[in-house]
Amino acid sequence: MKRQKLGISFFCFVLIIIMGTNATFIKAVKRQAERIEVTYLLGEWVDCNQPINKNFISIQVYYKDGTIIQKQGVGTIYPYTLTPGCLSRIQVEYEGMIGEFFVWGKEENNSDLKQIPQKNPQTTAIPENNNTTGTSIKTSVVSTTVVSKSYYELVSCQKKIILTKKPVNTYKVYENRNLVFTLGTNNIKKIEYQFVKKGKKRSRKWKTMKNNQVVLKKQGCYAMYLRFTTMTGKKIIKHTNGFVLDKTTPVIKGVKNKKSYYKKVTISYEDSLSGIKKATINGEKLKKNTTIRKNGTYHVEVTDKAKNKNSLKFIVNIPTPTPKPTVPPTVAPLPDPVQTPYIPVTRVTAVYSLSVEKGKTKRISYQVSPSNATNPIVTFTSTNRSIVTVSTDGIIKGRAAGVANVVIRSKSNSTRYATCVVYVN
Repeated sequence: MKRQKLGISFFCFVLIIIMGTNATFIKAVKRQAERIEVTYLLGEWVDCNQPINKNFISIQVYYKDGTIIQKQGVGTIYPYTLTPGCLSRIQVEYEGMIGEFFVWGKEENNSDLKQIPQKNPQTTAIPENNNTTGTSIKTSVVSTTVVSKSYYELVSCQKKIILTKKPVNTYKVYENRNLVFTLGTNNIKKIEYQFVKKGKKRSRKWKTMKNNQVVLKKQGCYAMYLRFTTMTGKKIIKHTNGFVLDKTTPVIKGVKNKKSYYKKVTISYEDSLSGIKKATINGEKLKKNTTIRKNGTYHVEVTDKAKNKNSLKFIVNIPTPTPKPTVPPTVAPLPDPVQTPYIPVTRVTAVYSLSVEKGKTKRISYQVSPSNATNPIVTFTSTNRSIVTVSTDGIIKGRAAGVANVVIRSKSNSTRYATCVVYVN
């Protein structure tokens, strides 16, 4: 009996060892997840006043061995803000990996924001933010697949503003509207930024970026510095190339818009921020401190490097000086068979000035003294026929805007004359 009991005990001991060994062999090995894809099951539109329900979030987990498992109602949703009419990125964490999806914000009572027609629902353009003034950022969402690796991308309204490793030495990117910067990130816990002006050093004070977007409104020469904090606490600092925000039009000096000048004028211009790109006068190149001496109508246009434009028109009308009359030699009149007394013209008077509309006519009022002069005939002469013309009987006609003189001279005595200043409007 003792031998039988010992045999049975030994058999049970061996069986226990074998069972333990088998248990070790069939122990399950935990699979390693590679990435996740996140999908929101209720469509593209979400009420801004209601939180996103986690039960309607579908997560597909991709493992390194090729296995795909679908989960629903799991994961952690990061804090987010929905804006009506704007596309928002929603991030979900599951098993240490970050996935994201995009939804449009809407308000329950706003019918205009309930639907936007789209040819391809997988590609969506981010519209202008109604709460932000300036140039809008537009980008495309190609896929909602996100790997666990951290990444960051700068999207700007000015394509030439990029993240770079080169030192900021030049500022050759120009913009004349508010700059809106949007960052696309994954597995980034915090984004901080600062705009450093030309000639200044980066400070220790950083501003936290909200909703992955910031707007620059103040003019100046800048470089944007970004500090990214990953989920593991690592800090990464990047910066952009130099750029100039200039919303001010160039200044034109020496003349004013829609003014007339009756003497020579000198024109100059300047733009202290971005600099002048082009300056023309009547379509031809205009140099600084150019003096205009010729009569005419002029159109000046100045454009700076940020495409701000300033233009004006003005008129130069310098009156021609009245020539001094030449005194002809006096010739004694031949005696008449019947001697009659000769009464010469001693004075010619006329109105000092008069105005006439362009294309209209008026008669000049004048008087010859004495009234019983033997030859009271006078002649009329315009000093600038391109502005005013005058007929033989004293009727003037305005040709172009400006000023000209009309001389009324005695035909029998050229030393007697009067001058009338004519303004053409």
